[in-house]
Amino acid sequence: MNDLTNYKLNFEETAVSGRIYALLCRQCQNYCGVDSSSISYERAEELLSSLLYTLSLVAEADEVELTEVVMRDAEAALLRGTKILDEKRRNLPIFYQNIIDIAPEIDNIYYLSTMSEIGCFFKRYEIYFSAHEIPCSIDYQLLRPVPESRLGISFIEEYLYRISLENQILRYFDPREVEYLQQRNTPNYNDVPLNLCEPIFKNAIGIILCQSDRKSLIFTQSDCKKLAKSLQNLTKFECDKLMTDAAVTLCNIIPIRAPKAIDYLCNAARDLVPRLSVALENDVFEQLFM
Repeated sequence: MNDLTNYKLNFEETAVSGRIYALLCRQCQNYCGVDSSSISYERAEELLSSLLYTLSLVAEADEVELTEVVMRDAEAALLRGTKILDEKRRNLPIFYQNIIDIAPEIDNIYYLSTMSEIGCFFKRYEIYFSAHEIPCSIDYQLLRPVPESRLGISFIEEYLYRISLENQILRYFDPREVEYLQQRNTPNYNDVPLNLCEPIFKNAIGIILCQSDRKSLIFTQSDCKKLAKSLQNLTKFECDKLMTDAAVTLCNIIPIRAPKAIDYLCNAARDLVPRLSVALENDVFEQLFM
């Protein structure tokens, strides 16, 4: 067992650290009683992580640095951060249930188990001493992963936002074509840890690059030749712009209006550029677009 001496030594260097240390001491007392000397070093580290995450929510809301939040009024910031967490904990299950209610038919076991686990997250999540933790298993892959810097319920919030957006794309297209592309991409896709939106999104971008206004996702051999020809001799910058413009066009078609969502899909489209380059070099466009 350790007391908090090491923390105090580390935090005495600045006024900000001193205020955080004082908050940490109080959190330790709240966690284990009046005598915080009985708390383990590892548990104190976890309480500190939870504390800093809670304070960071206030900094994010006010669009200021964490140090400014602490120096203004650390105790008030902690109280406000806890209220933000509580509001997220009450509101996010509603968004989660909406995703479940309007989701396309998805049989992938990794998607289903992950969504079930997120349902359990809301029952397990603790905002006072473990706010930074994510007490559930996330096995389903996204088009673009949530940054590791996202902690606690902020991670789940962003993950669900991206799931909702990707499901919106899946819902837009003909279910028969969606199923056909899933089978072509991975015959046993129901049992594989993959992203279900990726083959649909990729083909949708490809159809737009072919300057076709048809809603069908299915690529023809003629489409592949036309697309390969249009992409030859383009610089990386030109390819990135082409993919960005295609993603914006797709957003207009579906439609998807939120700037954050458009930015996500533009980044996902630019992620395809290296694969386009490999397909061009090896003349295997038919393997990339199905």
